[in-house]
Amino acid sequence: MKNWRKLIPLNWKVILVSLVVNSITLAIIILLTPGIHLVNYRFGMLLLLAAGLGLLNTFVKPFLQLLTIRLLFVTYGIVLIFVNAAILWLMSIFFKGLVIDSLLAALVGGIFIGLLGSFLDYLFGVIPPLGYVQALREEEAQHETA
Repeated sequence: MKNWRKLIPLNWKVILVSLVVNSITLAIIILLTPGIHLVNYRFGMLLLLAAGLGLLNTFVKPFLQLLTIRLLFVTYGIVLIFVNAAILWLMSIFFKGLVIDSLLAALVGGIFIGLLGSFLDYLFGVIPPLGYVQALREEEAQHETA
């Protein structure tokens, strides 16, 4: 059996950068969206919410996307706004410090999460470019054959 560390590589730099990206995204959403606010605006609470957003995006969002896969293709991806709004709504349930006043505020926040999250992920290098991933796979295949 292979070593589990080789199967699941853990890169702390990517995790920390992802936490910073989620923090920046949440801070911008809280500042720009009138219906979304923090009860007690502290940096520690923002980091806790960012970690929660990362966990929800990792474990819950793929499940919600799988449930809405047919709508995803029919609506040309617009259903992702509703998935992101559901993630925000779940965050307001799990973390009492985040308050969402209305469904419209959650939808606007869902739009911001999708746009800002993707932009900042690529800007800070959380998601590597496709050419980089392909080059790593080819290099790994060369090492396995050698």
